[in-house]
Amino acid sequence: MHRDLKPDNVLLGPDGPRLIDFGIARTLDMSLTRTGEVSGTPAYMASEVFLRLVAVGDDGHEAGRSAWHDELFEGRPERESAAVRRVLDAFSYVIVTDDGTVSLSRPGLLRAWPRLRTWVDADRGGLAILNGINAAARHWAENGRRDGDVLQGSRLEHALSWAATGRRHVTLTPFEQDFLRAGTDLTGRRARRRTLTSVALAGLLAVSLVAGTLPPSSEGVCRSGICAPGMECSTTAPRAI
Repeated sequence: MHRDLKPDNVLLGPDGPRLIDFGIARTLDMSLTRTGEVSGTPAYMASEVFLRLVAVGDDGHEAGRSAWHDELFEGRPERESAAVRRVLDAFSYVIVTDDGTVSLSRPGLLRAWPRLRTWVDADRGGLAILNGINAAARHWAENGRRDGDVLQGSRLEHALSWAATGRRHVTLTPFEQDFLRAGTDLTGRRARRRTLTSVALAGLLAVSLVAGTLPPSSEGVCRSGICAPGMECSTTAPRAI
């Protein structure tokens, strides 16, 4: 008798229920995930599809998540979109599609499928960043795309660094790219404003310093009874009118 028989360790395959445990889950279609495949094919796209269904928290632990259809299809050429559809069809017994979202049917798949664990482990830090980008981007869009909702400072730098050099198995959607671009545009505008302000302040400081070095007028000097060299001063007190 199996010592750990529970729903999370059972997958419903085309040939009926399958017990999964100890990292030995197998399906007829898992050959789609072998390495060395051409970009845009089902084998190549399988990793991206499944990683979009995984969330990694700040503590580094993974869990299943629901991905919107636009995360999987938006902005892709038809060849890649067709490959994504083939992956979803091939793994339909471990994936649930509902109300425009896609998710894993069983959380146990995260532990039971070695290939998925390999993908997650290779991109664990990146998945945490991707989940943060996607959640922040949707909040930004749902609230009128306000400047106050875009990433700034170290959070933006971290996201851009990962997007440029750290990604392994996932591609940013056009929506996510627009969100990051909005952050960089805002940073640029603020930097230009700071530059203009600095130039204006420097100009005012220069004018102030120049004004402070000008000699006082001769009239003011004479009235004080102190004559500058080469000047003739009257010692007669001004008459009262």
